[in-house]
Amino acid sequence: MEKSNEELTKANMLEEEANQRKTIFIHDMSMQIRTPLNLIAGFMQVLRDTFGLLSTEEKDNFTDTMKQNAITVKRMAYMLFDVSWRGDQKIYDMSKAVNVNDVVELSIKDFKEMIPHDVRLDYTTTIPDDKCIYTNALYMHRILRELLFNAKNFAPNNIVGLHVDTHNGYIRF
Repeated sequence: MEKSNEELTKANMLEEEANQRKTIFIHDMSMQIRTPLNLIAGFMQVLRDTFGLLSTEEKDNFTDTMKQNAITVKRMAYMLFDVSWRGDQKIYDMSKAVNVNDVVELSIKDFKEMIPHDVRLDYTTTIPDDKCIYTNALYMHRILRELLFNAKNFAPNNIVGLHVDTHNGYIRF
């Protein structure tokens, strides 16, 4: 009984620690979401109040900034959704054949829409156009998109490289 109580105490401590980490994560995400939402709201107000006074270039700059911040909020919402789903320990459907190059192309399309726009992508693939793997297309796309997003933010010389090939029977990105 004493050993059982010790195990139960340890399990409770682990659960409390996990809840604390989750609370910290949610707090951090809500703080990160607040910044782009404030930027969107601020630029909307400036556009509303001074629309006739702004040049086309200024309007385009404002709307581009608003669009990029909306994309940031959307990404963070997906991350929160993913974390909450994983917390429920649901199983992801990995039984569908997914075309590798199609998912990569979709991720590249997202890359091109991300600010800064002056970062170039060097992309090569040796994967045949008809190559499919069994995975979850949505999560494969999100993972590639996030990797490209992070690479774009920290790109040396404004160049990001993506090479897709096979290695020891695995697809390597």
